Amino acid sequence: MAVRKTRAIRVGLEAKGFREAENDHTRLWYYWTTGAKSSIQPKVSHGPGSDTYDDHLLGKVAKQLRLTNHDALGLIDCPMTQAAYEERLRAQGLDPSPQPASTRARGRRGG
Repeated sequence: MAVRKTRAIRVGLEAKGFREAENDHTRLWYYWTTGAKSSIQPKVSHGPGSDTYDDHLLGKVAKQLRLTNHDALGLIDCPMTQAAYEERLRAQGLDPSPQPASTRARGRRGG
């Protein structure tokens, strides 16, 4: 049974390109090595009752990281490098290139 301290999870992820989201101290955003912000945003709670993560919660974090449980532990515990993580994300079709503006964001022509 895998158990990790919440602080160890945060420190491990922050060492691999994750940054705390503004106005949300429980959510981390992943930034590619190019500096582009990704859509990956695992939630790592803290405070009373959330000082450790068991298999169940680690599984949720793994899913948010888009990794298997085993690979997520590798990312958190440091055997997996940021470059290796990005390779896995690219293999899943994720790309750090800027996304085109949505059609919703295009201005309406009023008259």
